[in-house]
Amino acid sequence: MDGEVRFKFFFWYSFADDFENSYGGHYGPAFYRYFYEQNEAIKSGELSGLELELKTLGIGNGIIDAAIQFPFYADFAVNNTYGIQTLDEKWVDYMTTACYMTNGCLDQLWRCGQSYGEDTNSDTTRALCSQAASMCRDNVEGPYYSYSQRSMYDIRKASNQRPYPDFMVKYLNAPTTREALGVGVDFTYEDSSYDVYLAFQHSGDYAYPRFLQDLEFLLDRGTRILLVYGDADYIGNWFGGEAISLALNYTQSTFFRATPYKSLLSGEVESGKVREFGNLSFAVVHESGHLISVDKPGVALDLYNRAVWGRDLATGEKTLDEIMQIPLIPDLPSNIGHK
Repeated sequence: MDGEVRFKFFFWYSFADDFENSYGGHYGPAFYRYFYEQNEAIKSGELSGLELELKTLGIGNGIIDAAIQFPFYADFAVNNTYGIQTLDEKWVDYMTTACYMTNGCLDQLWRCGQSYGEDTNSDTTRALCSQAASMCRDNVEGPYYSYSQRSMYDIRKASNQRPYPDFMVKYLNAPTTREALGVGVDFTYEDSSYDVYLAFQHSGDYAYPRFLQDLEFLLDRGTRILLVYGDADYIGNWFGGEAISLALNYTQSTFFRATPYKSLLSGEVESGKVREFGNLSFAVVHESGHLISVDKPGVALDLYNRAVWGRDLATGEKTLDEIMQIPLIPDLPSNIGHK
């Protein structure tokens, strides 16, 4: 996006609603926290510029925190919403062992986190975190890709099925689309790039532990956070997403954890379930894979509209103040589980 288009956009819009997907579980929290810190610098006079009102951050099937999410790959491969056993037990055992063994996935992620806390930009941190990401992705996440013959984005589909329409890449590279977005003629959109993947892999970013902390920071400062997961996705599965939502520690986390799930209604049809309290919502969308906007566009639009207009995700009929009723804390144990 060129500077003129960027200027025109921010000149007219002084608020920011950001909706990310997948690895956006890294981008979104990091960008939003950076924007908040820039707002504070503008308020103090340290910088001159336009403050952005950080209203809503939505993350679909987000990859947010490796140490929390990796333990759920083996479980989801055989105990998923659809009762599909995608792998033989020997591979599930292999994934579980690789996750928990000495010098395994979680051990290496812990060392990555320790080094990251001491120096985020050191060569040692990058090396440890890159090594941890490789170990976890190859041995805990990876057997599914090698042996299940199912899509990483939707366990109901074969591995050769794309999660998005074939015309998408052509549309994004069309001259009219480029002009509307302010994209230069020397840029060509690709649906994936191995070079970009390797650059991220070598950086160690996949294993960095900061993004959960960024979400906690934003929640305590009033930003509305939505974590939404399609129930058929493997790579960003909802078991790990639920664990992320319950691991968040912020001023209202106890009340959020104790809040029971409610049905997610879209056009009077039950389309999933939602746990929400205050400015945090966690939703699971039925019959949807990695891209909810492709599999369930009507539900995705309802969630978007409810979020940006400050309504509850479950029905769209309540304000945020109305979904802040204090739940009964003793109910907590019965609200957790993959049902």
